[in-house]
Amino acid sequence: MTVLLNEIHDLSLSNLERIADGHEKVRFGGTALANLHRAHTEFKQFVKDHPRQFIYG
Repeated sequence: MTVLLNEIHDLSLSNLERIADGHEKVRFGGTALANLHRAHTEFKQFVKDHPRQFIYG
């Protein structure tokens, strides 16, 4: 069965075991995708607003 990731609590040890040892598939749910999109948008705005800021990674 596919492991659905939506919230931080979905990143549990039992789900990690299902994915790593059980080779189950992973799917990001709508909530997770919306959060990722929002964070990406905020990060791009931060970079635009702080062009001289060093960003590691």
